[in-house]
Amino acid sequence: MQLILNFSHPEATHSKLLQHILNICNWTDLQCCITMLLMEKQIIKPEPFVINPRHIAQGQYILNPMAQRLLKMAQRKFDFKNPNNREVKFSVNEFLQAFNLSKTVDRAELKDAFPELRKAGVDIREDLPDGGFHYEGFNFFEKVSSYWWSWGMDEITVKFTETMAVVMAEYEESGYQLLDLAKVGKLTGKYEIRFYEIAMSRYNQRDLKTGEWWFDYSLKEIRDLLKVGGKYPNAGNFKIRVIDGPLMRLNNANIGIQINTLTPKRMTKGNKIRFLCRCVTVENPKSTEPQVPTEELRNAFPEEWDRYKAEAFSSKEKPRFLEGFPDSQGFVITWAEGQADQKLSEAHPDFFKKEKKHGSKRI
Repeated sequence: MQLILNFSHPEATHSKLLQHILNICNWTDLQCCITMLLMEKQIIKPEPFVINPRHIAQGQYILNPMAQRLLKMAQRKFDFKNPNNREVKFSVNEFLQAFNLSKTVDRAELKDAFPELRKAGVDIREDLPDGGFHYEGFNFFEKVSSYWWSWGMDEITVKFTETMAVVMAEYEESGYQLLDLAKVGKLTGKYEIRFYEIAMSRYNQRDLKTGEWWFDYSLKEIRDLLKVGGKYPNAGNFKIRVIDGPLMRLNNANIGIQINTLTPKRMTKGNKIRFLCRCVTVENPKSTEPQVPTEELRNAFPEEWDRYKAEAFSSKEKPRFLEGFPDSQGFVITWAEGQADQKLSEAHPDFFKKEKKHGSKRI
């Protein structure tokens, strides 16, 4: 059905327009049509999603979890079609409902996020005509204030800077993705929220056959992207605290996305980590039953594991996410070992039960 509505037409009186609509569509179509029209006119917005401009999501910034949620709520209330209206207001109740947070959230935790919000900014990448690029910094807010008078009904007011309002209004040119605020509310760490935001900003790049998509970052790029600075100078400790730990918690949050990393055998300065993303069914999350430590399986069936690894490595039908990766041979080896571990687990599903029955101590 194709329906053109024009409320501004001089002859389009409400009664004539309504009669015209009822003559050509059923009640379901009418509801759908009116909802789409109201969304287009910014009268209502899809709940509980926020327009998340790609160039901001992939920019360099970090905030504590509560400050990141307040930022997303401010974006949610921002009128992208009218960037001159830079001030937005929302109640604490509205904020808690959008992120599906408990009403027992400490008021002090909200207040503590305000100083960080007032000085928060993002460095956005700009590609240059000569093929190079540079980052330009933008502050998010000109004003962050609140009026505390009754818990839950308190009002929070933020005003975007003029430059940030212009940057956000360019969301259609830069590309954007709708971000689910309720899922952001389930994430408790600042790095988890940023990885979720970065991954979802590339959702439109997914392979339509497999539903997978991926992106690559070096350790230095991640350090810059998440504003880690000089913390965790040891590469191994950095990877555990900033990448592996946060991604494990994100994957266990049951928010419909899994992000796994594939790392080259030799993690040198120029090599990059591939972040492999896939959507999973929220209603049926993966079992959290403890599995057999990988080394125990490998040591129990070494010849079988070597055979599975060789088969995967020599396979001509490798997944697309292995294409075009730096140090690709080492990367393929890592993938082949993972495939061998998976096949070995499938071939010996009762191994862990036997070990447990005989009192084997797990690592």
